[in-house]
Amino acid sequence: MRKFLLYIMGVISMLSFQSCLHDDKELFDESAAERLEHATEETKQILESSTSGWAFQYYLGDEYTSGGCTYLVKFKDGKADVALDLADDPTDITHSSYDVVKDQGPVLTFNTYNEWMHYFANPNSDGTTSGGDFEFSVMKISNDTIDLKGRTTGNKMRLIRLPENTDWKKYLEDISGIESEMFTSYQLTEDGNVEGILTFDADTRRVSFVDKDNNTSTYPYCVTPTGIVLPDSWKSDAHTFVLPDGKYSMVASDVAAGKMVSLDPYLTPDYVFKKIGTSIKMNDAAQSVTEKVKMANTFTYSTDADWLTITADDASVTFSAAANNEGHPRVATVKVKNENGEDEMTVCQMEYAKDISGTYVLQYYDADGTVQQNVFDVTADNADAIDMPIKVGKYTLHASLKWNAETNSFDWNSFQYMGKYGSYYAYDILYTDSYWSAVSDKYTYSAPVAYDDENGTYAIFSEGSIQDEDINMVYVMACAANPPASTSDFKGYLEIMQGIALVKLPDGASAASFTAKARGSQQVKVHFTKMPAFHASPVLGKKLIK
Repeated sequence: MRKFLLYIMGVISMLSFQSCLHDDKELFDESAAERLEHATEETKQILESSTSGWAFQYYLGDEYTSGGCTYLVKFKDGKADVALDLADDPTDITHSSYDVVKDQGPVLTFNTYNEWMHYFANPNSDGTTSGGDFEFSVMKISNDTIDLKGRTTGNKMRLIRLPENTDWKKYLEDISGIESEMFTSYQLTEDGNVEGILTFDADTRRVSFVDKDNNTSTYPYCVTPTGIVLPDSWKSDAHTFVLPDGKYSMVASDVAAGKMVSLDPYLTPDYVFKKIGTSIKMNDAAQSVTEKVKMANTFTYSTDADWLTITADDASVTFSAAANNEGHPRVATVKVKNENGEDEMTVCQMEYAKDISGTYVLQYYDADGTVQQNVFDVTADNADAIDMPIKVGKYTLHASLKWNAETNSFDWNSFQYMGKYGSYYAYDILYTDSYWSAVSDKYTYSAPVAYDDENGTYAIFSEGSIQDEDINMVYVMACAANPPASTSDFKGYLEIMQGIALVKLPDGASAASFTAKARGSQQVKVHFTKMPAFHASPVLGKKLIK
């Protein structure tokens, strides 16, 4: 082995001091060509000597501009078996040939197509790639570690010998387990001094570091079965961090004796919300809901609602509610706070038949900014098809709403046939400031139900997007065909609805104040303080005038 290391040292010397090659005979018993030949053969022997293969810490993008991943590679008889930690199936192994060829030094190449190893190097339709390599210069080698450099990206990467009898499936599952245990943000502490905050993005496998002077830099990272690894570009002596069993902080394993570098969870209320959402939903029965949140007891949880209590421990937070017998939905605001900030979430308690069904007023602004109203019923048996009449001129059109029990909201789907308007067919088209749903029925505009003492039970249409832009209007469109084959069948809008709200009338009000004949057209006096303001948005399209 010592002889082999001398060969490699000689080859690396060639990389740095090519101008001195004519003096080879004075320094070595063999020529540069002979040393390169031996180094190439010895590299292949080392690669194939590992019966379990190697963990390949791999970085994408020129000069580390993309993410990191881990391959498992086994070399045998010129063939390579490859697995990838990003693959959905940890047992999905791809196969190809490999070789170690000569250039200015040994070069590891996967010289026939391998689905995983060539995955990031495959050209896209525009000729670009995802920033991958499949040829690597050997920079430094030992029996257990081989340092490589991507021939395309220039990134330094590493092969680490796997222990005998390593189970690849378990190895990759352990990587996944570490990733699921990681927090989003950590505080970097060196010998007791806070140096900055690291924020990990598991989707891109990149980490953003904001140092104590508020300078920001980003790096790729690889996940290991015991922690994480940061590349050579990371400006710290600590690159390898290990998560001890039962602990939340990761500790650097590659720093000098006596030095302590750690990554300690940096938690804000947003951490809790990412785990459990910003709203807990319950039915009206007395109950407790427990959500798993590591280090939940590092936060305080407070609410003014006397029907709700909240407790937390190191692993979870529990919301306990008394029975709701008030006859309407109830919503508690919960303040979540720790030393790094505070924010709010809600706990909702309601049941469709008991608290939601009843008579509602649809209230909205028309295209001129005038408030329009229509009355309709929400009953226990029409949750999947709630008929909501909309008066347009002398015609009454109909939209169908659906109760969404998962989100406690009324959902309004795009591109519904709403009825005839003279010789035209009316359809609902959802709009943002820049986009529309056109002839697609795949978009939804939602109105989450809320309650307060001043307004009672109500729902404001406020959730839904097209091309990541919020929906804020519904056009009632006159169409020449049923269904319209394309937007060329749109002949103009009949109405523009915005600031759309549903307000439940108090029990008994419908029987006392409204007749069946008036439903769908009667204007109702409703004092509703939460109605969104009217915005004179630019009108998209023309109004149909007959």
